[in-house]
Amino acid sequence: MTIAQEHRIPRESIKKIVKSGRRFRSGPITAVFLENGRNASRIAVVISSKIVKKSTERNRIRRRAKEIFRKADKLFSKNCDIIVMFYSGSPFKFRDIEEILFEIFTKAKII
Repeated sequence: MTIAQEHRIPRESIKKIVKSGRRFRSGPITAVFLENGRNASRIAVVISSKIVKKSTERNRIRRRAKEIFRKADKLFSKNCDIIVMFYSGSPFKFRDIEEILFEIFTKAKII
């Protein structure tokens, strides 16, 4: 299932959010949060080809992270722009990503 257009961050906005947002890290994942003043939270997932060589694996990780966001979006207490960045080449299973992202969401106090 894809994320609705209103929940996607345009490529041009990513640098601004990374520069001025608050960072939270847990394990191989870093997330940057910036309140957006909109009616919905938005997400972008960044994973370098230096970390995971195969594009199919990178896309699988992106889909997993976006699905977790889609499920958790209803639990958010405030609307934010969220950039999720992966920094390790370890195999990312759905449950692992879910646990780490929920830990980060709790640290950021948006859940």
